[in-house]
Amino acid sequence: MTTNGSVIEMMKKLLGACLLVTVLPLEAVEVYKSDLLNLDVGGNIQLGVINSDTNDGDNTTTVFDNGSRLHFDFSSSVNSDLKFRGFFEWYINAVARNSIDSYNVGHNAISLSDGRNEFMSLRQGFFAAQHSKWGELSIGKRIGAYSAVTSVTDRFNVYSALASSTYVYGDGGLSGTGRVDNGVFWNKPFDFDNHSLTVNLQGQFIDDTTVLKDDEDMPVLDDDGNEVTLTAKGGEAASVIYAYDVDKFTFGLAYVNDEAEGKGIRISNPRALAVSFSSTMGDWYLSAVAAHSEGMYQDNSNQIFEGKGYEIALSRDIGNWTPMIGWNHIEPDNYDIAEQSQASQYELDLLILTLNYNVPSLGFFAFIEGVVDNGKNADGSNSNDDYISVGMYYPF
Repeated sequence: MTTNGSVIEMMKKLLGACLLVTVLPLEAVEVYKSDLLNLDVGGNIQLGVINSDTNDGDNTTTVFDNGSRLHFDFSSSVNSDLKFRGFFEWYINAVARNSIDSYNVGHNAISLSDGRNEFMSLRQGFFAAQHSKWGELSIGKRIGAYSAVTSVTDRFNVYSALASSTYVYGDGGLSGTGRVDNGVFWNKPFDFDNHSLTVNLQGQFIDDTTVLKDDEDMPVLDDDGNEVTLTAKGGEAASVIYAYDVDKFTFGLAYVNDEAEGKGIRISNPRALAVSFSSTMGDWYLSAVAAHSEGMYQDNSNQIFEGKGYEIALSRDIGNWTPMIGWNHIEPDNYDIAEQSQASQYELDLLILTLNYNVPSLGFFAFIEGVVDNGKNADGSNSNDDYISVGMYYPF
């Protein structure tokens, strides 16, 4: 752990670096519109500086890309009821070397290579038909039925959605929990008075074998030196979201099942169930997620486990400032450490503290965000890997 003096010095250096990245000149991109076609070209730039202080005394600071992206959004109205839409979005790695996926920020989601270290990689890409009566049908890669429920706590800039089983296996694409690969989706809102109920259905059609990667993007090897792989056959997901008085209160329920089998790793049909709550009251926002999953996470000894995850987010807008506090926690069910007669004591327990400074007229904000790690390793020792980040977000 750092001393108070070293933390203050570190924060001063990080804030100075943040001021440098926030003065980058940027140009807005115009939106093209005609009688037949609307085209929106946009995205955002997200850059920051991250400092990590690990339990073994390793302290590092680096500039990172926090998810900069570029999108093309096409839409055409056939009539007053029917609209077609095509959407393509790519991550842009603006710093050439590092993206946030290069860092283990406290959680141990089962990892795949999702291309985030490349200059460009696909984030979403889908075609949709939207009908006022029959709902929306879409095909491709997009935010799925499960993440539609768990996203209520995904509010933080860097350290977010670490315990809800959403962004596992990379971006949740293969598991069907996050931005789903090879998906077919249908959703429909049902409105009545001040109430609404949205139904989301998802099918995933895939036949693929993927090599699992570690945090350094290297293939994971089994005890015999063979690459650990995961063969996925697709799956299904469904969710319902109830909202009262727009977003004054919302409640969500989601389930996802992934037909996948591991080779060299104990994974068989990962699945997850989640419930969520959110409330917007004036300048206040509160949300919570509770999830139970199997085959989505591993402890620091690389054991796959079944367990529970919890996330809480609380924020308030005060003028141009938005302070936020969050909690991410995972509790595995009881199991033994491999080849030992010792029960694993692994826990993920992260307290997240954030302060945003907003410029509403530009959609711009700068932030400082830290994590206090109160978790435990499988052997019961404290993990104590703390992080502080500063950065900026600028849409165009």
